[in-house]
Amino acid sequence: MKNEITKYVEYLFNLALKKCGDVNDAEDITQETLLAAFQFINRGGNITNVKYWLTTVLSNKWNETLRKRYKLPIVSVDVISDNDDYYEEESVDRPTAEQIRREVAYLARLQREVIVKHYLEGMKVQDIADELGVPKGTVLSRLSSGREQMKKGLDSMEQYEKQSYIPERLEVGCAGRPGFNEEPWSLVEGDLVKQNILIIAYNKPLTVVEIAKALGIPTPYIENAVEDLVRCQLMVKQGNKFFTDFMISTPAERAGKLDKQLEFANEQYNSVWKLIKELFCEIEGFGWYENLSEKQKTDIKYYALINVLVRG
Repeated sequence: MKNEITKYVEYLFNLALKKCGDVNDAEDITQETLLAAFQFINRGGNITNVKYWLTTVLSNKWNETLRKRYKLPIVSVDVISDNDDYYEEESVDRPTAEQIRREVAYLARLQREVIVKHYLEGMKVQDIADELGVPKGTVLSRLSSGREQMKKGLDSMEQYEKQSYIPERLEVGCAGRPGFNEEPWSLVEGDLVKQNILIIAYNKPLTVVEIAKALGIPTPYIENAVEDLVRCQLMVKQGNKFFTDFMISTPAERAGKLDKQLEFANEQYNSVWKLIKELFCEIEGFGWYENLSEKQKTDIKYYALINVLVRG
């Protein structure tokens, strides 16, 4: 077996040199690969496909070198294994660390936490299961589904909605009194992320991952925002999907109703204004009214007017 391994020394060196472009690094990685092979055999291991085994070991050695050098999580999600002697097959089209981190960022929480622990932090499946308090099979299932989601993302272009590059602004109002802390306005005021989550999830229920990808924002940030919106009763959870739980109208829709509103206002103007003038006369009849400043007189009439129009 050792003689069989030594036949691939030149092949391994050329492969290493192609990867790193430096003779000294290529020699080091080749030696480390051969050492790993000999140690594996000395422990009683058996290699059925020598070239494949050596290629994957060398690939992993190079990835380890890059991780140490740049502190970047350069990993592959092609396999799930707790066997330290198993090495994955080299992929010519292996995604970069940046691509992998991007796809991890768009996973749902259950898949994301096990992917990070297993592939980026190097934890074994059983250790992850013990830490999370779930069966080992559950961890394997989440790893598998997470890998499938990542591969789909790597194989296709991102489908961002226009809110990802042109965020819209949402003005929230209510019929009735505001909350103690000026809800609902205060819940989303100045928060474009929450405003656009509500817009995105208005026409149909979406998962957190779908919302995140539509907005082009990593899932962890969206998860917390969605939880806040559900807690504040602006969104509702339905299974694993969420939808906005109030009516939204666009400026175009409001403009389309303007003619009817003006027609109604013209028809009712005299009767409504007659009642308002009666109200103003009643206010002016109170003894305390004359003691107010001109601004206070205007404010009290305005307050009365708004209450009549809003509350009927």
